[in-house]
Amino acid sequence: MDLKRIIIFSSVALLFSWVVYFMINLLDIFVVTNKHHHETCEVLDLPLAPEDIEIYGSVIIAALDDRIPHMFRHQDMKSAKQGLLVWIDPKTKKWAEIPISNFPSGLPFHPHGTFLYKNSTLYMVNHALGQYGERIEVFSLVEDGDRNIKATYLRSAVFPDNWHGIINDVVVYKEGHFYATQWMPIPDTPEGRDHSFLTSFIRTAKMFFYKNSYVYSCFEKDGKAECTPQHIAYINNGANLIGNQLLVADTYPSVVNIYDIQSDMSLKYVESVKFPHHLDNISIEPNGSALVVGITRMVEFVILTENLKAGKPKSVMGSGVSRMSKVNGKWEVKELLMQDTLFASAAIILDDTILIGSIIDNAALVCKVKS
Repeated sequence: MDLKRIIIFSSVALLFSWVVYFMINLLDIFVVTNKHHHETCEVLDLPLAPEDIEIYGSVIIAALDDRIPHMFRHQDMKSAKQGLLVWIDPKTKKWAEIPISNFPSGLPFHPHGTFLYKNSTLYMVNHALGQYGERIEVFSLVEDGDRNIKATYLRSAVFPDNWHGIINDVVVYKEGHFYATQWMPIPDTPEGRDHSFLTSFIRTAKMFFYKNSYVYSCFEKDGKAECTPQHIAYINNGANLIGNQLLVADTYPSVVNIYDIQSDMSLKYVESVKFPHHLDNISIEPNGSALVVGITRMVEFVILTENLKAGKPKSVMGSGVSRMSKVNGKWEVKELLMQDTLFASAAIILDDTILIGSIIDNAALVCKVKS
C-alpha cells in the first residue's frame, strides 16, 4: 500500500471513529439511570399531561395538554384534545379543573410553558397552530373561598406567522414584556409537527450539531409579540427568574445559562452551570435555589419518539430532579430523585412533598422528599 492510500485509509478510519464516538456521547449509550429516592412516589392520574406547573398559594397550578398528536405524530394536531387548567394539592392528591371565563370562542388551547407573574397573572405558551399560530395567552387568577380558583382570559400576544410550535417557555420580568425560549430550530406546519424523514433529519441536525435556538426579548404591542433575539444555544428549554437574573435550561449540553437583565431588557451572559442529566423546566424555591428536571439518556428519547410515531405504547424514560443552590457564592448541583415511571418535565416542592409533571403522561408523580 502506497503512502497516499495509507493517508486516505487513516483519515477515513479517524473520521469513522470520531462519528461513532460522537454518537455514543450524543445518545448517552453507556449512561445508566440510577434510580434513587423514588420509593415513596405515587402516580396521580390526570385528564391530560401537566408539562409545566406553578405554585399558587397552597396548591399547584398545572397546564394540561394532549401533546402526543402534536409533537410525536405526523401533522396530527387536529386529533389533539383541548387543553385545560387545573389546581393540584400534592399533600392530599386532590385536583380540580379551573374554569376559564372570557376565552375566545374557537381558539385552540394547547398550553406548554407557563409563568405566574406577581401571584395573580398567568402567562402561557399556546401552540394554537392553524390560523391562530404560536401565541402567549394571559389570564388573571382569583381564589374565591377555599380553593375555588377561577381564571379569566385577559389578552394574547401572537408571534410571527411562521413560528408554529417553536416556543417552549415564557418568563415575565415586568408588565408588557416577556422573555421567550425557542426550542425547535424549524417551525411546525399549521397542521402539526412534520415527521417526514427529510424534515426530521434537518431538525435533528440543527438541534444537536450547532447552536440554533434563541432566547427572545419580547414586547407586547397591539396583540402582537415583537421579539428581538438575544442569546443563542443548542436547545433552549425551561426558564425562570432569580432576582434580576434569567435562568435558561439548554437541554443538550445539560447546562443552565444565567443572564443579567439589562435596563433595556436585553441580556448579558454571566455563567453556565453543568448538570448530570439533560434539562427541561426550572422552578424557583423560596430560598433562591432552583429545581431543574430532565431525562438521563437521549437514546431513550429517540426510542420513545419512534414508538409514539408508530402508535406504540410509551417506552421507558429515565428522568429526575436536581437542585441548584448557591454555596459560598458558587452554584452547586445535587440530584434529588431519579425514576422511570413518568417522562418528567417539571417539579415543585411544598414542605416535604414534591409534585413532578410530565410532558406526555396523563399523570403527575407525588413523592416524599427531604427538603
